[in-house]
Amino acid sequence: MKGSLDNTLKIELKQMIVEESDKDIDPQTITDEEPLFGEESGIQLDSLDAIQLSMAIQKKYGIKVTDSKEARRAFATVNSLADLIQPE
Repeated sequence: MKGSLDNTLKIELKQMIVEESDKDIDPQTITDEEPLFGEESGIQLDSLDAIQLSMAIQKKYGIKVTDSKEARRAFATVNSLADLIQPE
């Protein structure tokens, strides 16, 4: 996948994650493979954060994820989000 190789895109996504979730953290502390949701996550996003992030991604990149299983995979990590945006 191409997106997970694009460091500029991943930096943009990390900033977007922090802004949309209103977390008081440095975006650079989010690792590319860290889970974004659940107890294993340092950032611990919730369902409201997922909705806000989804809307921001749709607005900025024109990508809408409607299938819940696809959304869970795509929103799992920064790398998976980047691959959703730049699949090839």
